[in-house]
Amino acid sequence: MNKETYRKTAEYINSRHKLKKAVQLTEKYSSKPSMVIFFGMLIYLTLKLDARVFAVGAVPLAVFIFVSILQKKLNFTRPFEDMNFESVAPHSKGNGCPSRHAASGTIISMAAFYICIPLGIISSVFAFIVCAVRIITGVHYIRDVMWGIIISVAAGYIVYFIIL
Repeated sequence: MNKETYRKTAEYINSRHKLKKAVQLTEKYSSKPSMVIFFGMLIYLTLKLDARVFAVGAVPLAVFIFVSILQKKLNFTRPFEDMNFESVAPHSKGNGCPSRHAASGTIISMAAFYICIPLGIISSVFAFIVCAVRIITGVHYIRDVMWGIIISVAAGYIVYFIIL
Protein backbone atom coordinates (compact mmCIF):
# COMPACT_ATOMS: atom_id res chain seq x y z
CA MET A 1 0.00 0.00 0.00
CA ASN A 2 1.53 3.31 -0.99
CA LYS A 3 1.47 6.24 1.41
CA GLU A 4 -1.19 8.12 -0.52
CA THR A 5 -3.62 5.22 -0.01
CA TYR A 6 -3.61 5.80 3.78
CA ARG A 7 -4.64 9.43 3.29
CA LYS A 8 -7.29 8.62 0.66
CA THR A 9 -8.78 5.85 2.81
CA ALA A 10 -9.02 8.10 5.88
CA GLU A 11 -10.48 10.97 3.85
CA TYR A 12 -13.06 8.65 2.30
CA ILE A 13 -14.13 7.31 5.69
CA ASN A 14 -14.09 10.77 7.32
CA SER A 15 -16.35 12.17 4.57
CA ARG A 16 -19.10 9.62 5.28
CA HIS A 17 -20.62 10.18 8.70
CA LYS A 18 -22.21 6.73 9.21
CA LEU A 19 -19.16 4.89 7.94
CA LYS A 20 -16.90 7.01 10.14
CA LYS A 21 -19.01 6.24 13.21
CA ALA A 22 -19.00 2.51 12.38
CA VAL A 23 -15.21 2.46 11.94
CA GLN A 24 -14.70 4.46 15.14
CA LEU A 25 -16.92 2.06 17.09
CA THR A 26 -15.04 -0.89 15.61
CA GLU A 27 -11.73 0.74 16.53
CA LYS A 28 -12.93 1.45 20.06
CA TYR A 29 -14.38 -1.99 20.81
CA SER A 30 -12.52 -4.47 18.57
CA SER A 31 -9.82 -5.14 21.17
CA LYS A 32 -12.34 -5.90 23.93
CA PRO A 33 -13.01 -9.55 22.94
CA SER A 34 -9.26 -10.27 23.13
CA MET A 35 -9.20 -8.80 26.63
CA VAL A 36 -12.16 -10.96 27.64
CA ILE A 37 -10.46 -14.05 26.22
CA PHE A 38 -7.20 -13.19 28.00
CA PHE A 39 -8.73 -12.59 31.42
CA GLY A 40 -11.13 -15.50 30.92
CA MET A 41 -8.17 -17.82 30.34
CA LEU A 42 -6.43 -16.49 33.45
CA ILE A 43 -9.53 -16.99 35.59
CA TYR A 44 -10.20 -20.46 34.15
CA LEU A 45 -6.60 -21.62 34.66
CA THR A 46 -6.50 -20.16 38.18
CA LEU A 47 -9.72 -21.93 39.17
CA LYS A 48 -8.38 -25.19 37.74
CA LEU A 49 -5.08 -24.66 39.62
CA ASP A 50 -3.35 -25.07 36.25
CA ALA A 51 0.31 -23.98 36.34
CA ARG A 52 0.03 -22.71 32.74
CA VAL A 53 -1.63 -19.62 34.21
CA PHE A 54 1.83 -18.16 34.86
CA ALA A 55 2.94 -18.47 31.23
CA VAL A 56 -0.41 -17.24 29.93
CA GLY A 57 -0.13 -14.15 32.14
CA ALA A 58 3.60 -13.46 31.98
CA VAL A 59 4.33 -13.78 28.26
CA PRO A 60 1.73 -11.22 27.09
CA LEU A 61 2.92 -8.84 29.83
CA ALA A 62 6.54 -9.26 28.73
CA VAL A 63 5.63 -8.68 25.07
CA PHE A 64 3.59 -5.59 25.97
CA ILE A 65 6.50 -4.13 27.95
CA PHE A 66 9.03 -4.99 25.23
CA VAL A 67 6.91 -3.46 22.45
CA SER A 68 6.22 -0.34 24.56
CA ILE A 69 9.94 0.21 25.12
CA LEU A 70 10.72 -0.46 21.45
CA GLN A 71 8.01 2.02 20.37
CA LYS A 72 9.54 4.74 22.51
CA LYS A 73 13.08 4.00 21.30
CA LEU A 74 12.14 3.95 17.61
CA ASN A 75 9.53 6.75 17.82
CA PHE A 76 8.32 6.16 14.24
CA THR A 77 5.72 8.55 12.90
CA ARG A 78 2.21 7.48 12.01
CA PRO A 79 0.51 7.83 8.60
CA PHE A 80 -1.67 10.76 9.67
CA GLU A 81 1.46 12.60 10.86
CA ASP A 82 3.52 11.97 7.73
CA MET A 83 0.78 13.10 5.35
CA ASN A 84 -0.92 15.65 7.60
CA PHE A 85 -4.47 14.30 7.48
CA GLU A 86 -7.11 13.68 10.14
CA SER A 87 -7.02 10.08 11.29
CA VAL A 88 -10.41 8.38 11.54
CA ALA A 89 -9.72 7.56 15.19
CA PRO A 90 -8.04 10.38 17.11
CA HIS A 91 -4.58 9.38 18.28
CA SER A 92 -1.41 10.90 19.70
CA LYS A 93 1.62 11.35 17.48
CA GLY A 94 4.80 9.25 17.47
CA ASN A 95 5.59 5.77 18.77
CA GLY A 96 3.97 4.14 15.74
CA CYS A 97 6.08 1.02 15.33
CA PRO A 98 5.56 -1.69 16.37
CA SER A 99 1.82 -1.58 16.97
CA ARG A 100 1.00 -2.45 20.58
CA HIS A 101 -2.57 -3.33 19.62
CA ALA A 102 -1.34 -5.77 16.98
CA ALA A 103 1.25 -7.24 19.34
CA SER A 104 -1.23 -7.59 22.20
CA GLY A 105 -3.98 -9.19 20.12
CA THR A 106 -1.51 -11.58 18.53
CA ILE A 107 0.22 -12.69 21.74
CA ILE A 108 -3.18 -13.28 23.35
CA SER A 109 -4.04 -15.45 20.35
CA MET A 110 -0.78 -17.37 20.78
CA ALA A 111 -1.63 -17.94 24.46
CA ALA A 112 -5.12 -19.06 23.45
CA PHE A 113 -3.67 -21.55 20.93
CA TYR A 114 -1.48 -22.87 23.75
CA ILE A 115 -4.56 -23.51 25.90
CA CYS A 116 -7.21 -24.47 23.32
CA ILE A 117 -6.88 -24.45 19.51
CA PRO A 118 -10.51 -23.39 18.78
CA LEU A 119 -10.11 -20.48 21.22
CA GLY A 120 -6.89 -19.55 19.45
CA ILE A 121 -8.71 -19.43 16.12
CA ILE A 122 -11.48 -17.23 17.54
CA SER A 123 -8.94 -14.96 19.19
CA SER A 124 -6.99 -14.69 15.93
CA VAL A 125 -10.09 -13.42 14.11
CA PHE A 126 -10.45 -10.63 16.66
CA ALA A 127 -6.73 -9.83 16.47
CA PHE A 128 -7.00 -9.59 12.67
CA ILE A 129 -9.89 -7.12 12.97
CA VAL A 130 -7.87 -4.98 15.40
CA CYS A 131 -4.90 -4.97 13.01
CA ALA A 132 -7.02 -4.06 9.99
CA VAL A 133 -8.76 -1.22 11.81
CA ARG A 134 -5.45 0.25 12.97
CA ILE A 135 -4.40 0.48 9.33
CA ILE A 136 -7.61 1.85 7.78
CA THR A 137 -7.95 4.55 10.44
CA GLY A 138 -4.54 5.95 9.48
CA VAL A 139 -3.09 5.27 12.92
CA HIS A 140 -0.56 2.65 11.75
CA TYR A 141 1.29 1.65 8.63
CA ILE A 142 1.11 -1.99 7.57
CA ARG A 143 4.79 -2.16 8.64
CA ASP A 144 3.86 -1.19 12.21
CA VAL A 145 1.17 -3.84 12.46
CA MET A 146 3.36 -6.52 10.86
CA TRP A 147 6.19 -5.90 13.32
CA GLY A 148 3.74 -6.22 16.22
CA ILE A 149 2.51 -9.52 14.79
CA ILE A 150 6.03 -10.85 14.09
CA ILE A 151 7.28 -10.05 17.59
CA SER A 152 4.28 -11.76 19.20
CA VAL A 153 4.26 -14.83 16.97
CA ALA A 154 7.99 -15.31 17.57
CA ALA A 155 7.69 -14.86 21.34
CA GLY A 156 4.56 -16.98 21.60
CA TYR A 157 5.90 -19.79 19.45
CA ILE A 158 9.24 -19.94 21.25
CA VAL A 159 7.75 -19.88 24.75
CA TYR A 160 4.47 -21.76 24.32
CA PHE A 161 5.45 -24.38 21.75
CA ILE A 162 9.21 -24.88 22.10
CA ILE A 163 10.19 -24.09 25.70
CA LEU A 164 7.00 -25.24 27.43
